[in-house]
Amino acid sequence: GVWMSRYLDMVGYNVDVADRVNVETPFRRVDDWEAVVNDYDLIVVAVPLRPSNEILMRLAELKPQGLVFDIGSLKSPMREGLDAMRDSGCRICSVHPMFGPEEIGLSGRHILFVDVGNKDAIAEARALFAHTAADCVELSLEEHDEVMAWVLGLSHLVNIAFAGALAQSGEAVPLLKQISSSTFNAQLNVATQVVSENPHLYYEIQQGNVNTAEVSRHFREVLDELVNAVADNEEAVFTRHMGAAKQRLANAEKKPIGG
Repeated sequence: GVWMSRYLDMVGYNVDVADRVNVETPFRRVDDWEAVVNDYDLIVVAVPLRPSNEILMRLAELKPQGLVFDIGSLKSPMREGLDAMRDSGCRICSVHPMFGPEEIGLSGRHILFVDVGNKDAIAEARALFAHTAADCVELSLEEHDEVMAWVLGLSHLVNIAFAGALAQSGEAVPLLKQISSSTFNAQLNVATQVVSENPHLYYEIQQGNVNTAEVSRHFREVLDELVNAVADNEEAVFTRHMGAAKQRLANAEKKPIGG
């Protein structure tokens, strides 16, 4: 919500913030947002995943006239609220900026737009970011959460596991840093950043996605096969995994993303 508030202010919106937590903000605060929903051309639901559905359900009852979208990392936990907003005739869609609150330039960044049954709302939301350098991609709700299981779920899981395994090495961590390779340093930097984020949000991203179990199963199977290949002196199995992964990722780089 911090980035969205700054961005909307920059492009000319008068931004108000409704937040139960009394955090410092340069924007005007609204205490009773339910009483003033029709004062706004745009309402952005930027709260943790768990209460998002409840807020959307309440908005469906209030039927605001302006455009409404959430910016949650997952969409299936708020499917009920999104559907209720659509069914009540609201201008509703769902948005996912794929970058953090400190981002400034959006070149190479992605903003995802999830269609929940209102094409006009999608077009309005996309227009808000039309003059940025971000790549805008439209997805269904199911497609979004399936992709997020890999893009966020797997990458978080791998890095948390990597950091956790390192932490178990105890006193060896400082020594590892001193004699590390470029590959280790790159992985360590990413893992350090991941485990420094909000652990409750990252748990929600794992727990709230119905695709997490399948992605985790794939990860465990490949990891087990690699470990077993080394233990059983099966070099062909190990190298086959690396070769197949190299080829698949190389092919993926050739396919553009867009929407």
